[in-house]
Amino acid sequence: MRKNIPLKNIKPVIQNTPLENLSLKLLNLPFSDSWISESFKKETGEKFFAYKNRTKIDHAKKLLIETKTPMQEIARLAGYCDRYYFHKIFKKHTGSTPRKFRLSKETEKITTSQKRVR
Repeated sequence: MRKNIPLKNIKPVIQNTPLENLSLKLLNLPFSDSWISESFKKETGEKFFAYKNRTKIDHAKKLLIETKTPMQEIARLAGYCDRYYFHKIFKKHTGSTPRKFRLSKETEKITTSQKRVR
């Protein structure tokens, strides 16, 4: 029986892989996909697929807040080739569409800056 893979060895590989290429196969690790996935869940409490989606959505949220990049480009930069699928997954994870998320964050910035002026 193998020991769990130390995540300290896997996470840097994951974090340095372009989001559109993030898959267990493309990580090219010397272990079976199912074994890596199982070890990943044991150590993190989260399935690899869920971690991958959360990482992609977190990246998209950052781009939505910090840039004026169009939605289709944000979808691509977050690793989604279909903007409609991106929209669906984003809403599933955040409860909001990407556009509404961006607008709410812009409103928060305005409200915060107005409070500072007073």
